[in-house]
Amino acid sequence: MDTQVPNPKVLVIDDEIDILELLKITLSRMGLTVYTAENLGSAKLELSKNTFKLCLTDMKLPDGDGLELVEYINREYPNTPVAIITAFGTINHAVEALKKGAFDFVTKPLSIEVLRALVINALKLPDQIATADTDHEKNRLVGDSKAVRALNAQLKKLARSQAAVFLNGETGTGKDLVARIIHENSTRRHHRFAALDLATLDPEDMAEEIFGSQQQAGLLEKANGGTVFIDNIHLLPGDLQIQLLHAIGHQKIIHPKTQQDLHLDVRYITAADKPLEEALEDGSFRKELYYRLNVIPLNIPPLRERIEDIPDLVRHLLRVIGREWGKPPCKISPEALQKLQEWDYPGNIRELRQILERAVTLCEGDCIRPQDLCLDDDPHTVPPASMRRNQSLEEYIENIERAEITKALEKANGNKTRAAELLGLSFRALRYRIKKLGLD
Repeated sequence: MDTQVPNPKVLVIDDEIDILELLKITLSRMGLTVYTAENLGSAKLELSKNTFKLCLTDMKLPDGDGLELVEYINREYPNTPVAIITAFGTINHAVEALKKGAFDFVTKPLSIEVLRALVINALKLPDQIATADTDHEKNRLVGDSKAVRALNAQLKKLARSQAAVFLNGETGTGKDLVARIIHENSTRRHHRFAALDLATLDPEDMAEEIFGSQQQAGLLEKANGGTVFIDNIHLLPGDLQIQLLHAIGHQKIIHPKTQQDLHLDVRYITAADKPLEEALEDGSFRKELYYRLNVIPLNIPPLRERIEDIPDLVRHLLRVIGREWGKPPCKISPEALQKLQEWDYPGNIRELRQILERAVTLCEGDCIRPQDLCLDDDPHTVPPASMRRNQSLEEYIENIERAEITKALEKANGNKTRAAELLGLSFRALRYRIKKLGLD
């Protein structure tokens, strides 16, 4: 008796017979059972009779369009990923499909390499969902506030897609963590998550870091097959914006060392501390790149809008600090916890962690008391919002950063390498911030 599991079924919808034949041959060689349809009506009929691992549909069909099919499949067959085939000149339609829940898109003329990567990622999706469901704590933000519950629900949806995501949030809100959660829950989690903060680089170093050089691989090459996270994307110079736009649109770059095409299979997550629309208005950011990167915008709430999450965050951060420092996690007294809930956090979660690290260092025994937090008498400590006077938030945060760097340099006796270690920064990042804040 033959008990062999049948090959995964894929449905391809296109009214061009040549495209159908090309896709059928390509996908069959990948070990897939290919069903075809030439319009919406026959596609819906096939969907009613079979369970498909992937649907691949052209954007333009004789009796409708691909967007209608994306919405139909997401509503009626939510476990079946659907990808769009579109002409290169109509990328905006593909972007709209991603917003409506499409898994990914591929452009005509079809690249077999790009198509194979898309299919491989789509076929991994059921395993990715199962892993995410069994690793609940790892794959979500800490907290149970309304804002965090809504954000966790969005992250779960985004992990099923290949759409570019733009994260908007203040400094210290955890944009890098959100990007990593999306990656770890996605079909790309077995490949690299490569992150770069443009605020830590001199503009002349950005090209080498992103696109590579004769001496080193760039961010895009390192993350091939995985996810790229670029923070403070609004700082990217105009000429590099054009290069990145070309890399995204053509899904390839010229390798600096070999001068050959390097095909890219990368998901893009970008972020900034302020709305990217401001950079659009002053002309410093290209509109075409904005639309490519801002497919799915996601706002990360500041800590002051989720104060009810502080008890959970404190317990989580104390466990993390204890694990990193090789000691049992400290407890915290109700009085100290109350004080933390009354504090204003312009530095957000990053600031909360710094306060807790200091408290763990200073506390006697294994329980943090209010005085261990040093929120009243430390001149380097951030005051509540009521004491900001007339400073803008940006000025206020710069003053915090200046104070923390000064304190680290004093503690390290002027040794910048040691100060960078104390601050959890790279030497290059510290050097850039010292120059930016006028501390050199």
